[in-house]
Amino acid sequence: MSHENINIDFDLSKLGISHLDYTSKLKDWYDKSSVRSLDRRIIKKEELDGKLFYSPELVPISTHPIIVNKGLQQEVLYFHLISYLEFTNKLEHNLVNRVTQKIAQNEYFYVLPDNMRLDAYKIYCDESYHALFSEDILQQLEQLSSVNFRMPKTGLRFDPSFLSEYNTIADNKRGKELDLIETFFVITTETLITKTLVKVPKDTRVLTTIRQIIGDHAKDEAFHHNYFSQLLKILWKLLSVYEKAYIIDMMPDFIRIFSTPDLQAYKHGLSCIGLSKTEIEQIIEESHPQVYLDKIIKQQTKSTVRLFQKAGVSADYLFKFKNRKS
Repeated sequence: MSHENINIDFDLSKLGISHLDYTSKLKDWYDKSSVRSLDRRIIKKEELDGKLFYSPELVPISTHPIIVNKGLQQEVLYFHLISYLEFTNKLEHNLVNRVTQKIAQNEYFYVLPDNMRLDAYKIYCDESYHALFSEDILQQLEQLSSVNFRMPKTGLRFDPSFLSEYNTIADNKRGKELDLIETFFVITTETLITKTLVKVPKDTRVLTTIRQIIGDHAKDEAFHHNYFSQLLKILWKLLSVYEKAYIIDMMPDFIRIFSTPDLQAYKHGLSCIGLSKTEIEQIIEESHPQVYLDKIIKQQTKSTVRLFQKAGVSADYLFKFKNRKS
């Protein structure tokens, strides 16, 4: 990647907070946020035999003929669900809350208004709760299911692939370069709109508790989307040409990392339910042709792309993928 070759020229004198225009959408947070207003979600055991773990249309491998013919659809949907929850857990704790904590405590090179910093504290609480209920549901599922998807040697769950890919970009970065990487990766993740948040809460075939927690998450994320959309708008006015070029160069990787299905995790899950390497490769290849992957990325990034277009960035720059993963 060419990220290291771009000169970063920061001028802190231009970052005065008196010129920033921020309108908070989190004024009713104390009454309306999930962490403040909802009881703990408990999986209903009586639903396990009659409900799906996830919407199969959102998990192409679950409808592959090999899976259907072997009667393994529910096992595949179960693995996808625990992968989604682990993804949520790690994303919120490891990345989003790193950024909200630093914004809240003025640890970045840019300075934001007090009300924007206070809202960052609120989002930190939200994201911690999303990680908590993801782990809570994960443990409930593992106690109720006889299928073990943990890594045999360590007993740990399979790590989402996005973590290692993000770390490859962020490793060895320091100071303001790292500030930009952390901030704009999270702006990307928080302004994308996934089909999971839109469709699963409305799918009555899915376990009630799963629909509820994803619906809870979606409600909170609507406010986070607004916050990070405004953060993008504010920062884009303040950054230099060099800083903007640095971000634009990395955006395709940020988009790909977050939007592409985790095929490595799928391979692990399919191996755990007893499929051969040949069957796994066939299922993955036939369920995720490149045209499908490109379509998914474009669908999920419409909102983020619009935000960058309003800032004057062509969508063509945002989809110049350098390193496709399979």
